[in-house]
Amino acid sequence: MKKRFSLSTVVALMLLVAAVTFILTFLEVRDQLNRGLEDSSFQQSQAAKYNLARKYIGEYFVREVDGEELEDAAIKGMVSSLGDKWSTYLDAAKFKAYKEATDSTYVGIGITASDGGDAVLVMEVYRDSPAFRAGLKPFERIIEVDGFSVADIGFGAAAAAIKGAEGTSVRLIVLSEDGNERKVDVVRAVIPREIVTSEILTEYNIGLVRVADFETGAYAEFREAVTTLQEAKVGGIIFDMRMNPGGKLSELREILDMLLPEGTIFISRDRAGKEERYTSDASEVNLPMVVITNSATYSAAEYFAAVLREYGKALIVGEATTGKGYAQSTIELGDGSALVLSTIEYFTPMGKSLALTGVAPDVEVIMSEDDLRHFRTLTHEQDNQLQAAIETLKGSIIESGGTLPTPTPEPTPEPDDGGDDVEKGGSTMSESLIEDAIKEKLTGDSRKNALDLVEFLHANEMALDSNNDDGEGWAVGGVVGDSAGFMLVNGSEQFPGPWTLWFNSCDFSGPADDGLKETVWAHASPCGKCHAGWEDCGGGDRTIFGKDFQRLCHSPLMFTDPDGRTLESIKKLLLMDK
Repeated sequence: MKKRFSLSTVVALMLLVAAVTFILTFLEVRDQLNRGLEDSSFQQSQAAKYNLARKYIGEYFVREVDGEELEDAAIKGMVSSLGDKWSTYLDAAKFKAYKEATDSTYVGIGITASDGGDAVLVMEVYRDSPAFRAGLKPFERIIEVDGFSVADIGFGAAAAAIKGAEGTSVRLIVLSEDGNERKVDVVRAVIPREIVTSEILTEYNIGLVRVADFETGAYAEFREAVTTLQEAKVGGIIFDMRMNPGGKLSELREILDMLLPEGTIFISRDRAGKEERYTSDASEVNLPMVVITNSATYSAAEYFAAVLREYGKALIVGEATTGKGYAQSTIELGDGSALVLSTIEYFTPMGKSLALTGVAPDVEVIMSEDDLRHFRTLTHEQDNQLQAAIETLKGSIIESGGTLPTPTPEPTPEPDDGGDDVEKGGSTMSESLIEDAIKEKLTGDSRKNALDLVEFLHANEMALDSNNDDGEGWAVGGVVGDSAGFMLVNGSEQFPGPWTLWFNSCDFSGPADDGLKETVWAHASPCGKCHAGWEDCGGGDRTIFGKDFQRLCHSPLMFTDPDGRTLESIKKLLLMDK
């Protein structure tokens, strides 16, 4: 028998439900209203406090004050109190420069930089770039950009302000390693560069892919490089992420999607806890991998390394990364100023944040400060982190069931007939001595250009030999035929000063008016006569660029000319002489 309810009972129940709903809604609205009133009361209290402080400063401070500067300082103080080096306040002038800079991604001065705390730390200077021509050096610190202190505006805003429209100038205050400050005006230019470069280390059948950043176009170049290496059937790939400042999330996601199997590749989360996940499809690259990192690897670059390791795709070799785990939003404030505020934290597929912690390597290898200064000019053999990555990857290839190329046996040396130890197109023991001496005795541009010249002689099958039999003043020398070459000399009565590189500028064949000899001679020392005991090449004096130079067998060349003209001219002259 069905139980029936009277109409009055039903109406009473409906009224009860409505009453309960009303009460609950009222209580929630009251709580929200109270919270709003509390927030409003707090904000009013803080505003009154600020206005009172500003009033007293304006009335009683010993000097006149600028009201706009007070407001900027107050906002700057609020942002600074967050303790987040990626967040910053930009006044109207700084924000204008910031927007111009971020609209000119590929225009700048030609440096790679990292966060130096209260300065932009120069890590690398691209050869033939505006920065190179202006004399900037690795490990110098930029402490001011167009009148704005880096300590005030933060690294991100300063790095962006260094960029700008092509043809415009930026004034930098640069602090050298010895503590001297100088003003440097640099004209911005389009910096021609490849984002991704690759090669095959044929001795090991290993691919090497260097990624400069993750800006627009990175994925397309990365895909082409990796596809080429796959088609060449390399046994594994090394990804070099050193000096990589990161870039666009979209480029990073595409690259990770290419390399990784189906699964989560990126997680972002805002303050409210709203989470977004990005996934990859099932296609992947099945090769052993190693990622090289250093302290200038941050943002997308360090995330790349962390995710490949979490998927079991790669080991990490080198040094711990920077530790940037936040994404920033730019919020305009209506008067031309803006906040650049960290609004999103990102996490690896396993839920790990990189903020402040960075990524620690599986195999730690520290690069010396001297090698770091000449990072881009190091040979593969000189790069200790690359060498460690090669050894690590070789182990991974063997563990995965792959094989390594069989080393080519060294040829049996011919018996010594007592003649000069010189060959065309091959290395000799003497040649090794020359390279070792260059690495040991020279630094900076002299070392870089001397090694460049040795490599040039190798490539063009020119003889290279040591010459140590002249006693004091000589270390080793590279000899090309009878009329061209270079040598290292140390301090002596004949050659005062430290170890340096000299170039043999005797008679060259080739057109006399090609301008090449003049370029070399323009950098020679006006000695006036041959050094005692040294044979004059003949030819007497000649006038170049209005100066008299004695044609000596050995004219000093420091190889520090900023535009590189001397080195290129020497190469052309050597080819003529060959």
